[in-house]
Amino acid sequence: PNLCILGTTTCGAYSHKVGHYTQTLDGRTLLGCPALTSKDSESRTILDEILCRSSDFNLQKSDDIEIELWNKLLVNAVINPITAYYQILNGELLKAKYEQDISSICDEINGIRVGLDLPMIKHPVEKILNVAALTHSNRSSMAEDIRLHRKTEIDFINGYLIKKAKLLGLPSFNLEKWYNAIASRTDSYAQHI
Repeated sequence: PNLCILGTTTCGAYSHKVGHYTQTLDGRTLLGCPALTSKDSESRTILDEILCRSSDFNLQKSDDIEIELWNKLLVNAVINPITAYYQILNGELLKAKYEQDISSICDEINGIRVGLDLPMIKHPVEKILNVAALTHSNRSSMAEDIRLHRKTEIDFINGYLIKKAKLLGLPSFNLEKWYNAIASRTDSYAQHI
């Protein structure tokens, strides 16, 4: 608890086979300390050392890593289940027919943030569409998991948000809709393995 560095990356990669990866998106890896970490903590000292030594992963320091993690959670909670369910490339989400689902999930996530006394994520639908445009020819990791009959991260993404909503007494209809869509797809695949 006294030593904590958080991180997130926008670099993308996929595995051809065990031990073989292809980078699909150049990005950045953000590292930072939780907001409550004191300015003179060991975590901040270690973070500064990491950032000084490494040049391999486009590492950058974030002064608000927690909002970066929420932004990443937002993107994954929207893009992953929709693309996985329909088995589409990320860029397909730019089509108008997905707008309502994208907007509804974003609204529920912002409701959770407000319930946690956190500021709303600004322009969440725009964030989703920007990522979909930048990664238009990529398949989400969850879409690949479904296609390859693997366990998905739905419990750790949408499942996490649903638990938060329930604890706060907030609606999570859309998060649950997509959670159940992926869980049922995974279950049906599991029966065929």
